[in-house]
Amino acid sequence: MDHEYDDLEWPAGAEPGPPQSKTPGISIASLVLGLLSLVLFCLAGIPAIILGILGLTKWSKDPYNIRGQGFAIAGIVLGGLGTLATPLFLIIAAVLIPNFISLQDRAYDASANSAGRNAKLAEEVYFNQVIGVEPSYTNKLTDLLAIDPQLTSDPGVMFSFGDCNREGYTFTTWHRKGSDRMYVYTD
Repeated sequence: MDHEYDDLEWPAGAEPGPPQSKTPGISIASLVLGLLSLVLFCLAGIPAIILGILGLTKWSKDPYNIRGQGFAIAGIVLGGLGTLATPLFLIIAAVLIPNFISLQDRAYDASANSAGRNAKLAEEVYFNQVIGVEPSYTNKLTDLLAIDPQLTSDPGVMFSFGDCNREGYTFTTWHRKGSDRMYVYTD
């Protein structure tokens, strides 16, 4: 009986035949972690590399009975890519996060500035609508809200009124979540 495996040395008592090959779980785990390293970077990349090397070592000791060399190599390569991407990701995050925070502060400040400009217009309307008494500006937000209810559409915008009379007005707006920039309006 001719077998293609006749040149192999078989352990005592073993019948010659095709080897029963199997793929070790560490090679498959290396591939899975390598794929995850593209999202989790070095957290999954380093274990993917280690398991891939262990899978290749296992394969090299018994290449006739163990498969999974491709899984192990793919895990090593993908894990390496994920690990090498870690510094790039950290640099990008270091640039983007402060810019995002700054952009968010500017948006809050713009909301406070917009509310202040609208309140300034409401002060003028209020002054011109006073009938039967001497015209005057108001230091009450509720009076201005009767003219422009949208002044408090952003609940983070704060108003602080100073002296408001027939000669003029002064008030300040700012946003609680903004950059602490205050906008002063006077007439």
